Amino acid sequence: MNLPKITIIVAVYNTEKYLHKCIESIINQTHQNLEIFLVDDGSTDASSAICDDYAKADKRIKVLHKTNGGQGSARNLALEAATGEWIGFVDSDDWIDVDMYEFLLSKALAENADIAECGWKKVNVDGSVEFTTPPKKTIIDREKAMHGLVYGGVEGVNTSVCNKIFRRSCIANIRFPQVRAYEDDEFIHKVIWNARNISINGEAKYNYLSRPESTMTAGFNLNKLALITVQENICEFLKENATQYFYKAQKTLCSKQFYIIACLLNNPELDDHKSIAFQIEQDVMASYKSYMKNPIMGNNKFVLRLFTFAPSIGRALLIYKF
Repeated sequence: MNLPKITIIVAVYNTEKYLHKCIESIINQTHQNLEIFLVDDGSTDASSAICDDYAKADKRIKVLHKTNGGQGSARNLALEAATGEWIGFVDSDDWIDVDMYEFLLSKALAENADIAECGWKKVNVDGSVEFTTPPKKTIIDREKAMHGLVYGGVEGVNTSVCNKIFRRSCIANIRFPQVRAYEDDEFIHKVIWNARNISINGEAKYNYLSRPESTMTAGFNLNKLALITVQENICEFLKENATQYFYKAQKTLCSKQFYIIACLLNNPELDDHKSIAFQIEQDVMASYKSYMKNPIMGNNKFVLRLFTFAPSIGRALLIYKF
């Protein structure tokens, strides 16, 4: 039986210390019908050469070199060239269990799902396991999956693209946003809405390396402004395609704006960027009427009123809250 081809996309940027382990875990998969894209996103260490060496040794590997533009842009480049019936993503400092893609594909095919998700482990640099996802097994449709994404819930889909495979036709022309963080969030919301069924199995097959210098574990920095950009895009998408979730997503956007304002005002290392906080404040007030009409905006309405009549008190409250 000729099993379907899976395209695996790895965006690579300055991860020479971890890249061998990542690539080895992919090329040694029990499911061998793979197309592997290593996208060097302008690395300044040995990552680029490592990718090229692996491509010489394994004909399934294709290396794409580009100037640095962020993980989303690197993944998008590979998506344009992908030929597999299924698509998977691996971060270049992580690694996967030897049977992860066989496991995911078998679940997707057996359950007629467009997306299959497995569990994951959070592993510290010393090898200790900090967290393992709890066991669960379910099949959900796009409505339940979107509800879980927007409202939260233990049975829902998580926003990582790396512990999943996607039917390529489900991704279609959807691409990652051009941001430096949280690009998975927007991508998942959009792809989920193209799916019929999603297979979720909590057995941990993906290994996420928790390291202090990574984008997602570092302290607050300006890359995290993408929280707002991505949530704005999600709101726009839901307003046009799934209006029943718009109000909740809009409330989340307002809360994220408040959080970023507080971080910018309360971080002495970002004194030069306080103007960004005031720009976000202006964006919030530009949406004031729309926010106030939102029936589930909750306590955010109190803060919005403070920003209208006593902005200095509103800022102080946010700094205290966050």
